[in-house]
Amino acid sequence: MKSQQLEEMLRGWESLAIDARLACATAIVESERDCVRMRQNVMSRGINVFLLDLPLLDDLLLSLLENKKVTFVGPLTARRSKKDQRPRFLWSFWSRVCDVDGCLLEEPDPNALMSIRMLACHFKKLEIACSPSRIEDAVREFHEIEEQIDLPVLDWSDDSIDVSRAPTFSESFRHYEDVSDVPYRWNQFLQRLDRVAAILVTGLPLFDSMSGNERREDGYFRHGRGVVSNLRRGQYKYCFPSWSDKLEGTFPFDWCSGQPLGSYPPTRQEPPAKLAAVPKTAKGPRLIASEPVEHQWCQQKLFTWLDYHMSGSLIGRFVDLHDQRKSQRMVTSASIDRSLCTIDLSSASDRISCRHIESLFRSNPSLLDAMHAVRTRTWKDGVVTKRVYKTRKFTTMGSTLTFPVQCIFFLSVVLASAGAHDLRSVRNLIGKVRVFGDDIIAPNDAYAEIAMNLTTLGLKVNTKKSFHRGAFRESCGKDSWRGFDITPVKPKAISPSTPESHQAVLDTSNNLYKKGWWHASEHYRRLLPSAMTENVFRVASEDEGVLGLLSYSGSKTINKKWCNRLHMWYTRVLALKKPLKRVAQDHPASLSEHFTRAYSGLNPRKLGVAEQTTARLGLVRVAL
Repeated sequence: MKSQQLEEMLRGWESLAIDARLACATAIVESERDCVRMRQNVMSRGINVFLLDLPLLDDLLLSLLENKKVTFVGPLTARRSKKDQRPRFLWSFWSRVCDVDGCLLEEPDPNALMSIRMLACHFKKLEIACSPSRIEDAVREFHEIEEQIDLPVLDWSDDSIDVSRAPTFSESFRHYEDVSDVPYRWNQFLQRLDRVAAILVTGLPLFDSMSGNERREDGYFRHGRGVVSNLRRGQYKYCFPSWSDKLEGTFPFDWCSGQPLGSYPPTRQEPPAKLAAVPKTAKGPRLIASEPVEHQWCQQKLFTWLDYHMSGSLIGRFVDLHDQRKSQRMVTSASIDRSLCTIDLSSASDRISCRHIESLFRSNPSLLDAMHAVRTRTWKDGVVTKRVYKTRKFTTMGSTLTFPVQCIFFLSVVLASAGAHDLRSVRNLIGKVRVFGDDIIAPNDAYAEIAMNLTTLGLKVNTKKSFHRGAFRESCGKDSWRGFDITPVKPKAISPSTPESHQAVLDTSNNLYKKGWWHASEHYRRLLPSAMTENVFRVASEDEGVLGLLSYSGSKTINKKWCNRLHMWYTRVLALKKPLKRVAQDHPASLSEHFTRAYSGLNPRKLGVAEQTTARLGLVRVAL
């Protein structure tokens, strides 16, 4: 990274240190010493101090809040003296959280907790490409997880499976009692899991891929926004290059592809999914596999069907695929009364096997058959080896079904682990269990049972991000301690060099402002062009869509104008614009695109191949 950008990071960190000092009323000399130490470390180690070393302090703090004691080891943890184990770096904040032996105080200062977290984690999520060795390590771990997955009972590599032979959890996982601490208790859990899974899954109706009477109830075919594995960028997604026999068995080509009746696909071969490394953090990339276009098309049909029927069934009382705020509200209350715990899983989607899925959905054969049909049987390592492998997990991250399926699976395991065994006991856990992907909220007294059962089933509980002992709870991006919100602001960009980074810096400034970190907010505001900061809008309860700076002191707008057509006042604001240009296609499949594109009176249909356009900053209207 350039020295100028590194200097900007230092200035941003120093502005955070000023806000932290004011929030905790600590001595100016202590804050200045911390800034000097930070500069010295950055000069010797570079950007890794921000990306790797500082986040380790947050891990120590969370361990302290969970276990009420911590041993300070690692970078930036040199003790203050022989009698004081607390780090001399940020000592003025650590002294308000723990004593000289590293034990949690009876009444820690929540402002000090927030200060340590903000100073330690602020640059943790910067979108910076990690080193090639870390990418290789991530891919190697992906391969290792794949090799550890148990094979299913049914033959998922075949074009069809006999869903009537799908085993129960008790039949498929009984041999796991050898690794369970109490085999008798494990068998009881499997029996409860079979009953809970049947209650949840039978609440969903039969799936019919060729139904299409009601758009919402029957689901609908559509294409996702991501890339696909068997088409190059710019190729028309509605011209399917292949349609396998496995897909044909449940999703007939002439009925489900939108092509004329009696037509045939160019080939019946099933292409592999393609694994790619997407930049995430300097610690490691995010591995996502793009699906074949025809699988993505049919997965969307199944996803929209699940989305509608899950929300109207008993599952919807525990899972909402579109709203994290329900989990965030539970986290706040759980940090006060400690009645609930939060559980996080490592590589959750990569550890769900076909063995899990066939036992989970055996009570709904039509749904199980559809999931087998849209599952991609092979994947290509497009990062390291460039070879094609047989898929052992159910789906890779990138499949549309990964999120809803893991929600149902984890919900079933958590309910059964919490003692549910019939409809009444499941209903008694409403308001006590919430699942959003791999973020799980459950009764606190069931934490040990849930963790053991998940581990025995082949999942991996991330103990560093799972909390049940102390007063700290974290789920769905909300960190709470005794009811205090101590969620740090983690920007993805720290200098406005591109149109996207301009918007990211503006969002960071607003997020810091809303938390009361005025100096840090002002630091980021000064990096923006004046055209983006000349309009200031009042902070409201729903201000996510506000374009411009936010303020608690009212609004200030310039160049206010009156619209005679809409009869309202408006102003123009410089904001990020991503113009979408589509090239119309002279192809029979265009009719299929016409009927599957979402539209409204304010959002007319735009048909054709989307051309990649460059994002830019432009003036947009904002109603006043």
